[in-house]
Amino acid sequence: MFNPDFYPTPPDVAAIMLDPLDLRGKTVLEPSAGKGNLVRECLARGAAEVLWCEQEPELRRIIHGRGQRHLCGDFLQLQGTDAATGDLIVMNPPFSNGAAHLLHAWRIASAGCQIVCLLNSGTLDHWHRGDDRRELQPLIEAYGSVQRLGS
Repeated sequence: MFNPDFYPTPPDVAAIMLDPLDLRGKTVLEPSAGKGNLVRECLARGAAEVLWCEQEPELRRIIHGRGQRHLCGDFLQLQGTDAATGDLIVMNPPFSNGAAHLLHAWRIASAGCQIVCLLNSGTLDHWHRGDDRRELQPLIEAYGSVQRLGS
């Protein structure tokens, strides 16, 4: 398997993303599960259930176990009703279309759902390149925040 967008979430980055959150008893959606690093971290931090999506069949086979439920392959095809039970969306989407993934998460998130997303700096620094990025910028400015992690 070679996927140029496959960048597993390192444990230190997962900690930065998850440490501020109380996951105990929560239902979490992980839209681009990869080999399951964020799925496992959420469960280890007390999430009741982690719903996940992953396109690559080889990666889907790696993720298994109690407290997890595969929803679909392509997160961008997921409907809001499928993810309506989620309290939190935690994601490290493919960097080539991270803006589209974050916008989709925003559109399908149920009321009160928090979203934590790892994006590459190019998506954040080049708002003018693409409709998704232009749409995302005011949403982050109004409802979110950005923490730069370096390289």
